[in-house]
Amino acid sequence: MKLNLVIRTSGELRSSNFLPWQSVASELYFCDAYWPAFREIDFLRALRNCAGALRGDPREGSDALLARLPRSNRIVAVTAYSRLHIFSAGADALGFLDVLPASRLAPLLRPSSGGHPAELGPLDDALFAALAVDGRTPYADLAAATGWSETTVRRRMDQLRDAGLLYFDLELDMPAFGFRSTVWMWLSVPPSQLADVGSALAKFPEVAYAIATTGPANLAACAVCRSQEELYEFLTDKVGALPGVERVETAPVIRTVKQASPIAVSVI
Repeated sequence: MKLNLVIRTSGELRSSNFLPWQSVASELYFCDAYWPAFREIDFLRALRNCAGALRGDPREGSDALLARLPRSNRIVAVTAYSRLHIFSAGADALGFLDVLPASRLAPLLRPSSGGHPAELGPLDDALFAALAVDGRTPYADLAAATGWSETTVRRRMDQLRDAGLLYFDLELDMPAFGFRSTVWMWLSVPPSQLADVGSALAKFPEVAYAIATTGPANLAACAVCRSQEELYEFLTDKVGALPGVERVETAPVIRTVKQASPIAVSVI
C-alpha cells in the first residue's frame, strides 16, 4: 500500500510511527484541529493544499502532473512525452570519471560480485524510495523508513551493492572538469532495434542520461562534451556509427536551472 498524503492533526509538527515505510515520499499536511474535531472542511483544505504537489504516476492513472506547472501567462506552450524506459550503463560504467588518472580512479570503483541477495520485499521498496529522494540519506533515517535497525540497513545495502542491484550516480559540476558543451538528442530508431541502440548509447561516457520515450522520436539522451568540436566528433563517429539510427536532432543546453531531482525508480 502506497500513501500519497499523510495528515497530522493536533498541531504536532512531526510524523508519528504509523505506517512509516508506506508513507515514504508522501505529502505531509499539518493542521491545528484535534482529531475528534477534524471536519470535512479540514480534509478538503488538506487536499487543496497538496493537490498541486502530488506526483504523477502513469501506472496509477494520475492526471495531476500538469497541475504542478506554474499558472503563468509567460508559459505559452507545453510539449510533454512519456518516459518508457531508462537505459543504464551499469554499476561498473566510468562515465565522466574517465578523466581521472587510474591511480585516483581505483579507490572509487566498487565492482559487482554478481551475488544474489534474498528476494526483494516491501521493506526493500521503502529503502529504495528513501534513497530515490536523497541518495545521501543517513542510515538512521533509512532505518526509520524501513523499520530495520541501522546495522541491518547497512548490511542490506552492502548486499544490494555487491550484487549490482544498488549503485549511486553522482551529479558533478561539469565545467569544473572542463565539460562545457551539453546537448539533448532526440533519435529515431526502428522499434525492433530500440533496446540494442539505447543500451549501446547509454554506455558512451559522453551520455549522462538515455531513455526510450513516446513522441516523434523514440530515443532521447543528454550528452556532455568538452567542446563543440568534441560534440561534433561524438555525433559523427559514435552516434552516427550506431546501426539503426535513422535521424538525430540536437538542442544545446544554454542554462541549467535545476538538475538533481528525485525520481520514482526501484533501483538507483
